[in-house]
Amino acid sequence: MAGTENYTGLESVVPFKIAKADTTLAFEKDNIDKIYDKNVISEPKVNKTGSSNDITFAWFVANGNDWTLLDNAPSDVGAYKVVVSAKEDTNYNGASIEKKFSISMADNEWTKELSIKDWTYGEKPSVPSATAKYGDVVYTYSDSKDGTYTSEVPKNAGTYYVKASVAGTAKYTGLESAPASFEIKKADSSIKFKDGVSFDKVYDTNAIVVTKEHLEKTGSTGKVSFIFEKKVNDEWKNVETPTEAGTYRVTANLAGDDNYTSATSKPLEFTISKADSAVNITTQSLNKAYDGNAVRVPKYTTSGNDGKVTIKWQENTGSADTPKWEDLKSAPSRVGTYRVVIELAGNDNYKPASATLDFTISKADNAWAKELSIKGWKYNETANVPTAKAKYGDVVYTYSDSKDGTYTSEVPKNAGTYYVKATVAGTENYTGLESAPVAFEIAKAIPSYEKVTGLVLGQGQALSKIELPEQFKWVDETMTADELGTHTFKAIYTPEDTANYQTIEVKVVPTPVANNHVPTINASDKTITVGDKFEPLKDVIANDKEDGDLTSKIKVIKNTVDTKKAGTYEVTYQVTDSQGATVTKTIKVTVKTAPVNPDKDKPNNDKGNVETRDQTNVGLFTTLSIISALGIAILAIWKKKR
Repeated sequence: MAGTENYTGLESVVPFKIAKADTTLAFEKDNIDKIYDKNVISEPKVNKTGSSNDITFAWFVANGNDWTLLDNAPSDVGAYKVVVSAKEDTNYNGASIEKKFSISMADNEWTKELSIKDWTYGEKPSVPSATAKYGDVVYTYSDSKDGTYTSEVPKNAGTYYVKASVAGTAKYTGLESAPASFEIKKADSSIKFKDGVSFDKVYDTNAIVVTKEHLEKTGSTGKVSFIFEKKVNDEWKNVETPTEAGTYRVTANLAGDDNYTSATSKPLEFTISKADSAVNITTQSLNKAYDGNAVRVPKYTTSGNDGKVTIKWQENTGSADTPKWEDLKSAPSRVGTYRVVIELAGNDNYKPASATLDFTISKADNAWAKELSIKGWKYNETANVPTAKAKYGDVVYTYSDSKDGTYTSEVPKNAGTYYVKATVAGTENYTGLESAPVAFEIAKAIPSYEKVTGLVLGQGQALSKIELPEQFKWVDETMTADELGTHTFKAIYTPEDTANYQTIEVKVVPTPVANNHVPTINASDKTITVGDKFEPLKDVIANDKEDGDLTSKIKVIKNTVDTKKAGTYEVTYQVTDSQGATVTKTIKVTVKTAPVNPDKDKPNNDKGNVETRDQTNVGLFTTLSIISALGIAILAIWKKKR
């Protein structure tokens, strides 16, 4: 005991022995089993009391009924035990405890899902990417999703599938991913026309030839085809392989194959030019003298286009030194300087062409192809047309009443001897012509006349007692009809126009009758003024020796009077007695224009001396009846005999 300021210390020594206490070890967990995770098992937590020395761990693996000491803590699947020890120290005894445990097989899983990038044929293949929780990933490939997968990495372009797999072990289960698709894209091809290649040419009926030798290409081994286009109105239109002239372009197309894409070249433009045509005039000359006919088309040949040929005629209206060619509507026939132009039309494939030939048509000497002739004709007939024909030109006829007289175009009308000439006027194309005069005659016509009828001749009476109508005259007026019956006598008819009509002999058959006096008509010529009223029977009387006054039986058988128009007209009266004797008388009626002074020139209606033109016709009906009866009797007898 220690001493203090108050007391002293004490010390006593007694020997004794302190025994070492036990050290205790206890696992905090009863179960230290684990699932394989590639990591060594962790040292279990142990509670220790006693010894101050660190605890140690000894690891044992089951080996049948024995335990084999391991160098390190285990990580693989298996049955194990751990022995935990604490060595004794000064105060505590040593101690140890053990615990059995197992590391069981782990369920594997993907920590990174499978993925792969596409690549292009010919490039380095992309490596798939996938990570498993345990184990090494192996990749396999197939060309179909449910096909057979192999480790061979595909090379050709296409769509493929890849799987990631991890083989199962004693430590962990195996893994296989779902297929992931990827594409090996086709590599690009290229195609172009070689530098300097040109398909320009002149039309030759042959199609353009384009071959692979005209191209440079890479990539695909596919088929090469060509597309041709023609430029139409500034637009490109697809066509077959061109043969015709025009502007074209060709595009080369390279078809893709398994590993390369298709490719199209830039269009190469080219031209098929129109070919030349030609016209060759083979006729040497078209020169000629004027003949009235148009120049014939010269002979010619053409080459190139077989299309339309146009013949164009032109006349030089200028001079030889300074020609001026003007188109004509047709081939020329007149005198002049000309040329023919033969034009061959162009078409889609040929150019137009032309050729010319100059020529002249010179003035011709005219001549009669048919000499002048003419037939005469009778007055009042249609005039005969002269006939004459010249080599060139229209014939004109002129007439004259004397050989050396003045000739005019008026065709003569009156009877007489005349002369005709034929002439052709000279032109720039031919000389003029004039024929010698040719005589012809217009003969007097036979006049027409009204047959004299109704004349009555007293038995034994001379013809001089019968007054014939005007213009008639007995050939022998002393002749008589001594017996009753039909007698024919000759008379001369003299027409009014004796210059153009013949005087002819006619037959007159008067009727002989017993003596009977012919009635008389008393009528005079009259003069009236335009507008006056005209009464033809006024102041006209008739008398007969046997019948007395016959005025009431007067007939007007002709009246041409027109009181509205000045002129000389005729009125003819007729009267017949009871014996059938008939007489006619014609007077003239003059219609004058009304005078300015109405008091002057009044119509003269005074009766003057009658100027008669009596035609005494004595008809004897008794005789006529007898003759008729005899005729009927004769006819009846003739019929009976028949």
